[in-house]
Amino acid sequence: MSDTLQNLQEYSKNLKIINTHCHHLPDREHQHIGLDFILDRSYVSWCKVDPGDTSEKKNEFIRLVRMNAYFHWLEKALQELCCIPQNLTIKNWSEFDEKIKMLHQDENYHLEILKNRCGYEKVILDPYWNPGSDEGHPGFFTPTYRINMFLYGFNKQAKDHNGNNPFDVYQWQTNLTFDEFLAKMKEQIIQHIQSGCVAIKSALAYDRGLDFIETKKENALKGFMNPQADASDIKAFQDYVFYEICSIAAEYNVPLQCHTGLGQLEKSNAMQMQEVICKNPETRFVLFHGSYPWIQDICALIHNHPNVYADICWLPIISGNACENLLKELIEVGTTDRITWGCDTWTSEESFGAMLAAKQIVSKVFAGYTDSCYLSLADAQDFIQQIFYGNAKKLYYKS
Repeated sequence: MSDTLQNLQEYSKNLKIINTHCHHLPDREHQHIGLDFILDRSYVSWCKVDPGDTSEKKNEFIRLVRMNAYFHWLEKALQELCCIPQNLTIKNWSEFDEKIKMLHQDENYHLEILKNRCGYEKVILDPYWNPGSDEGHPGFFTPTYRINMFLYGFNKQAKDHNGNNPFDVYQWQTNLTFDEFLAKMKEQIIQHIQSGCVAIKSALAYDRGLDFIETKKENALKGFMNPQADASDIKAFQDYVFYEICSIAAEYNVPLQCHTGLGQLEKSNAMQMQEVICKNPETRFVLFHGSYPWIQDICALIHNHPNVYADICWLPIISGNACENLLKELIEVGTTDRITWGCDTWTSEESFGAMLAAKQIVSKVFAGYTDSCYLSLADAQDFIQQIFYGNAKKLYYKS
């Protein structure tokens, strides 16, 4: 380890952090939980390997996921939080499980991890099960407001991937005109902004492509409450509604957080959003996850559009190498004020692991630039502080 890397790692340990993206579960779900719960509520479960309920299955589970980045960083977090230095094995599975259950007997333990072990000053919460909620912790959790449901308001039966539809969520009458629908949508967004939401969130890459096209109102109307509407009519409705949401974000000066990459894969890469970004220059688009695996899309959009920001949330625990490559390119093609980070996790344990991953990767990248004389040590430290705190404070907390 170079002296520079060691210096930056030590510097990073004591940073205050504004975590820009999290799905932290409600308090009640963090009580009396064990290892199986944490694994099930983590990205490790996305590996589609069942740990099962027998020693043989658990042993095979560990063998299959051992090298996966999701598992690696969650394991690192559990080792540190549980004070168990060994890797997870079938022999110490029960030891980890019992220690986790013991720690969670304190009903505030899950918050203690976030505040004291992670060092989060604020966490921007995306509770898609209750859009716009702070889950009873105002000030610490500052919500973003997820808007997927509004693009599925073309009829009462349609639902976004979380099962939400505005007619159900807000008990709207189904005889609304299109203008009344748009007015009610705007009213809900404004109410949530005024009640404390610091951003608007789109996770539409899990529902449809990100190819939002400027659309005439008369074409959008064909997709609204029309039993004969075809796929093109519905897309026109959705595209029009998304442009309206972009306008609201600009009018009320709140960032629009957008999931890019992965999701449904087809048309989920960030470059699909170039038209909507170009045609809404007053809207600040925060593009999540590095558009993985299409990370260069983010670099191109950052280079060409000053209203684009890169949030590397989730990416450090998807692929450290991809995150390093993206960060290096962002340093060279962007500006110091347009990179942020969030954990994008459901439990405090995985959030801690995501934070460890991000700090290691960021420190490593900046140590390389410092040792090659591209940046001074002071510049590297300042840039790291901006990524974990300063940029998010300026972007989301205007005061």
